[in-house]
Amino acid sequence: MNLKKIMLCFYMFFSTCSGATEDKLNVLLINPSIENDPFWHQVEELTKKAAKDLDIKLDVIYGHGNRFLQLQEIKSYLSQNDTPEYIMLVNYPGGALSTLSFLEKYPVKIITLEQTISGKEKKNIGIPRGKFKNWVGEIFHDNKKASELLANNLLSKAKKRGKPLVVAGISGHFGSESIIRNSGLISASESYEADLKQIVYAQWSRKNAYDKTFKLLKRYPDISVIWCASDEMALGAINAIKRLGLKPGKDIFIGGFDWIQSAILSIEQNEMSASVGGHFMMGVWGLLSLYDKEEGIDRFKGNNIDKSTFDLELIENTNISSYSVLLEQSALMNIDFKKLSLSHYPDNKEYDFKLLDMLKDKMRP
Repeated sequence: MNLKKIMLCFYMFFSTCSGATEDKLNVLLINPSIENDPFWHQVEELTKKAAKDLDIKLDVIYGHGNRFLQLQEIKSYLSQNDTPEYIMLVNYPGGALSTLSFLEKYPVKIITLEQTISGKEKKNIGIPRGKFKNWVGEIFHDNKKASELLANNLLSKAKKRGKPLVVAGISGHFGSESIIRNSGLISASESYEADLKQIVYAQWSRKNAYDKTFKLLKRYPDISVIWCASDEMALGAINAIKRLGLKPGKDIFIGGFDWIQSAILSIEQNEMSASVGGHFMMGVWGLLSLYDKEEGIDRFKGNNIDKSTFDLELIENTNISSYSVLLEQSALMNIDFKKLSLSHYPDNKEYDFKLLDMLKDKMRP
């Protein structure tokens, strides 16, 4: 083989390698919280696993629970790295317009996780593929529907036990997500003709929820239901209830959102009554959607504005054995997420976002 042929072989080899690297989808996930937040850490770990299965290059940065710090981290990342094809992020209330306006300057497509913006701010940013053309879709669930599911369950338990339907709510912060979840509690309370005494805000903090619950029970000693906008706050409420000599799950029924492991264990111990969750998979659903979009199957077509991507599910003592595999992170990490891709399995007509079905059918043998 002469020198010219050898050089040609080397050129073709390195061109192929370079092309393979360039073809790999590059995604930036912005975890809106801190690195070890119980809920968002699970979101991040499962998203990383899905990225590995789908052969996607995934970087992760953190928003530190603050809209200003999150935008600062985005600016810092983009100033030091190549622009990714996609960014997945949660829009912080009060910061959505500035974030989307900044990212409009870059050749990047945006997927938002959860619907966190409402009112005037929502009008200002519009809808995906509207004012901001690079905002291509949302992955979200119906927070009001999930809230009603939780509240109805707690009220039903109190009613069956013959308790007066006196309710208190412990919400997160003064933002859109909390407002929407609060509306589900209000709707369910009206449906049961329950006496909703007060909704307080505990900033998603277990300690704050403990303090708020202690004060609520001193003010309204006949409370039988405490609805919480997160499991962390529900666990704080349980600690306050026990301090007052009451029995959670018998005297007062408490529930929350998120399915964190300590909450699932509390349900097994018959203290927390219920938890709604499944949204720790939102990053996985996002990667699957954009992966298939790159393959020509655009699930965001038509904006998908009024239809939730997935529904949250409820765990309580009566069905916890069916969900027991969720207690083991290793079980979720054993799922081959490529099996959920529409582009690789054309017989699938839609995404299977029901966790129980997924756990039964999509595990690796």
